[in-house]
Amino acid sequence: MRKVTPPPKYNEKIYKLGDILLILCPVSLILSLITTIMIHLITGLPFRQCTWDCFCYAVIPLSSLILGVVSRLKGYGRLKNIVVGLIFLVLQAILGAVGYESMTMN
Repeated sequence: MRKVTPPPKYNEKIYKLGDILLILCPVSLILSLITTIMIHLITGLPFRQCTWDCFCYAVIPLSSLILGVVSRLKGYGRLKNIVVGLIFLVLQAILGAVGYESMTMN
């Protein structure tokens, strides 16, 4: 006879952390663009060469993605963390890669 495992209990910490990361994902994209503009204005480098800092803020969407995958495996069902984390991680990777593409063109 196969043992039936009960669904996991509601874990308030995981849900709060997931909601905080959902809010911080768009904020991290905005902060990375603001930091890029500040680096451009301070150093005088071309804007495309200052976009490397988008990788510094990619930690937040990556954390949301990891939390979503781990909580999904444990049965909490945080699919929105996976989707939002993946979308913003790809966006920040594209923005950060623009700088490396411009360096290889020269």
